[in-house]
Amino acid sequence: GILEREMKGGTSMLQLQGAQNLAQALSVLVEASMLSTSEAGRVTALVQSSAGGEDVGAPAGAVYESHSGNIVETLTNLLEEAESQLAAAREKETQDLNAFEMMEQVLEDEIKFG
Repeated sequence: GILEREMKGGTSMLQLQGAQNLAQALSVLVEASMLSTSEAGRVTALVQSSAGGEDVGAPAGAVYESHSGNIVETLTNLLEEAESQLAAAREKETQDLNAFEMMEQVLEDEIKFG
């Protein structure tokens, strides 16, 4: 996915060079995204648990790869959850629209034939 491609040196990651550590970099990404508060909290908790509460600089490649699976998995789960919520919202919107149109027709018929 995108995260794996970016981990291999994507140019967009240059935007985060000013970040002092991994936690700050992910904080910038979370704030810039459209994550909900609970999802942002999950990402923050993931970063804090992997950082062990200490300031972490850029890890060695092998270390980064071993931890990246958790990050990728968490972000993939967040994406799946967001897609599921979107599908549910669309279904509810369709049901609400159908209910409105039926009610509108009933009221129009009552006025017309009343």
